[in-house]
Amino acid sequence: MKTHNSICVLFTLSIILLSIFMVPSSLLAFQKGDGYKLADRLIETGRFEKKLYHMKTFTLYGLLRKGTKPTLRVYIEGDGHAWNSRTEPSDDPTPYNPVALRLAMKDSTADTVLYLARPCQFTQGDEQRNCHVYYWTDARLGEAVIGDLNMAIHEAKKAAGAKDVRLIGFSGGGGAAVLIAARRNDVSHITTVAGNLNSSAWTRYQKVTPLVNSLEPFNTASVLRHIPQVHISGGKDTVIPPFISQEFCREAGEKALCLTAPDLSHAGPWDGPIRVPEGAKKLQEHAQGVSKKPSLNNAAKEAAKSIEP
Repeated sequence: MKTHNSICVLFTLSIILLSIFMVPSSLLAFQKGDGYKLADRLIETGRFEKKLYHMKTFTLYGLLRKGTKPTLRVYIEGDGHAWNSRTEPSDDPTPYNPVALRLAMKDSTADTVLYLARPCQFTQGDEQRNCHVYYWTDARLGEAVIGDLNMAIHEAKKAAGAKDVRLIGFSGGGGAAVLIAARRNDVSHITTVAGNLNSSAWTRYQKVTPLVNSLEPFNTASVLRHIPQVHISGGKDTVIPPFISQEFCREAGEKALCLTAPDLSHAGPWDGPIRVPEGAKKLQEHAQGVSKKPSLNNAAKEAAKSIEP
């Protein structure tokens, strides 16, 4: 139903070039332990297998679904339950509602899919190497974190025999995604959902201490101009408002597209269809603009079929 020049768009990664997913999620409040339960249930289905990546600083938790296509899709989790309150850090950053995991679960492509948790999320016992609050607070996007995430992706890509990587990040995982992309030459697309793409602007907006021991995602914008990318925000998001990604898009140039779903908050719910003003038109124009390859233009045509008038 069209309203005020807005349309409802079904973002399904299997047919849409720009890789935005709808996540079926409960509107009930999430509690401690819910993230663990969701991951365990997914493993029990047999669709994904647990993978531990023993990197230089951390043991990273991952869930892998093998595919038949030569692309590795990596879903990077958000900051998780990093804080109990505005002044008290958590002792376990595992998210109560792992949005990136829900995104990975909905991936219907034939690509290999890797869900990659942030350091110390979902790990227990001996797996919790170097798990200090420093790494999910001030240094959440520090060199040790980004370096280990990047090497885990390298290991997964090699094992899968993939030729290219598509990065999808939620919240702080969006910042991690662009920082990782800036140090790789095999990233074919970036998607962020409610992504923190400018931590300096974000800390000023939230009136919190700057992340002095983290890398700045915004500084990657100019070096990622060659990569097609889409960044979607919630219009009611007071955690990471749309202006954060919009500033990044302006700096990243014509291959970066920012979309705002006016009715959604930071947690979404990222269910489909979602209302994006002139979303179909923007997606099609972007798909045609970033590449003249027929396959990409066909993808834009397929995307149009998913629009509900």
